[in-house]
Amino acid sequence: MNSSEIFGIALGISFPWYVEKVELLESESSPLSELHTHLNFERGFQFTDSKGEKTTACDIVERSWQDMNFFQHHCYLHARVPRIKSKDGDIHQVRLPWARASGFTLLFEAYTIVYLWFWCDMAVEAKISPYSKFVNMIKSHWIGITAYFERKVTNGLLEGINSKIQLAKRRVRGYRNVRNFINMIYFLTAKLKFDYPLYST
Repeated sequence: MNSSEIFGIALGISFPWYVEKVELLESESSPLSELHTHLNFERGFQFTDSKGEKTTACDIVERSWQDMNFFQHHCYLHARVPRIKSKDGDIHQVRLPWARASGFTLLFEAYTIVYLWFWCDMAVEAKISPYSKFVNMIKSHWIGITAYFERKVTNGLLEGINSKIQLAKRRVRGYRNVRNFINMIYFLTAKLKFDYPLYST
């Protein structure tokens, strides 16, 4: 997976949009570097107008956005934005998928994962044993890491439930049978409600 694909996942874009290129350039007017992400769309794609009709772009507008600075970089987003003409003659710009969320947050996530891969390569080249083990662990979970940026789903809930189950098992030093253990799991994790007194009298 290259940097363009990673930035595409982080920005949440899909067909017909794609990241054409990512550039890190020296600024002529500032000591800070500039991170430029260029977006484009597949030629000939039919967009949907406000009335649900399919139509191709009648013209294209070059647009740029500046995000908040990311560490030592100014962040810029560039795109060829199509405009479409409906049957009643109205011309309007198509809806941009990356405008739904914070650009800074998305670019922060994208650059973070790119830098993580870059750091892993440097750690491998350093040939430091503890770092190498950590890098192997990161790369073995790389599909899951990148999948989070695409779907925003984690297994945190399952890990929390498993933690409760393991605690229940350690606390009683074992159960008489599996059935009792399963009942205790339901009792602790299923949020069951029983009409029993909270305190003994």
